[in-house]
Amino acid sequence: MAKYWYGKFKENRLKGAGPDLSAVTVSCVFIDLTLYTPNAATDEFLDDVPALARVGTPQAIGSKTFALGVFDGANLAFPAIPAGNALGAYIVYIDTGDEATSNLMLYSDDAGTDLPFTPSGAPEALTWNGSGIAAL
Repeated sequence: MAKYWYGKFKENRLKGAGPDLSAVTVSCVFIDLTLYTPNAATDEFLDDVPALARVGTPQAIGSKTFALGVFDGANLAFPAIPAGNALGAYIVYIDTGDEATSNLMLYSDDAGTDLPFTPSGAPEALTWNGSGIAAL
């Protein structure tokens, strides 16, 4: 199981680049790992993830907090996820509305009991770990 910050996101943050995360939309989408092999070193924008690998309607993370290096937010409720292959991961990204400029932030295939799951066409929930979405 893996959870990591994408390398380009970390690089930009260390250089002081990028928006104030409390002031932008940060979204999450489920990933079909049979259609996407993540590369933490080179993947930078949402368009680096094949569209077919992104399953369901991305959801914005509300009630974002950033305390002592821990990123957290409200749990997510996804509307009906189309039936298909097992979904084994999710990606969190800065949602600019343009795939070519939406920065990938975080990849995770470690969500406790929520992942993996096989969608049946019903709504799905993503419940963050009690210690937050991720820590730097």
